[in-house]
Amino acid sequence: MAPALLLMNRHDGKMLARHEPSHHQLSCRHLDVAADGTVIAGYQFEGPEWESHPLICRLDTDRRFSELTLDDELTASLNHYIASVAFSRVSGNVLVTAPRGNRVLLLDAVHGNLVANLALPDAAGARCDGTGGFLVSSGQGGLYRVAPDLAIPELLASLELRWDNHLT
Repeated sequence: MAPALLLMNRHDGKMLARHEPSHHQLSCRHLDVAADGTVIAGYQFEGPEWESHPLICRLDTDRRFSELTLDDELTASLNHYIASVAFSRVSGNVLVTAPRGNRVLLLDAVHGNLVANLALPDAAGARCDGTGGFLVSSGQGGLYRVAPDLAIPELLASLELRWDNHLT
C-alpha cells in the first residue's frame, strides 16, 4: 500500500503536497477540515493485530504534518480503526469515532491532547451540533450528543435503523 494525505488544487487538480503515514499499512480514511484550514484525519491499520500505530494525523495551517500519539492502552482499545472525524465550529475540539473499539475521543484540536475518552457502542458518524458539542450515531441505531461537560454520551434517540460511518 502507498497511502497518503494529499493536498490538491481544486481548480486544476495539481498536487500541492503529499503526506505519508508512518507505516505503509495505515490507510488514511475519514477527515474533517476546521474553519482555519487545519485537517484531522483518521487511519485504519491493515496489518497484524499485535502491532500498534498512531491512528490520527493532523495537518496544520502551515502544512506541518504530524501523527497524534495517544497512550498505548488507549490506542490498542481503538482496534486499528478510526471512522468519523468532526471539528467543532464553536470550540477548539475535534471528535473522532472508533466503532471497533466502541469509543468516542474528544481532542483539543490545536495540540491533539485528549479531552475525553467515552464509551459508545459501535460509534459511527459524527458532526458538530453548533453549541460546542457533537452528534454521534451508533451502528446499533442510537443517536447521541457528546460534549466536554458530559461524563457519558447523552442518548437523544434510539431508532430501528443502523447508521454507518457517515452522518454528514
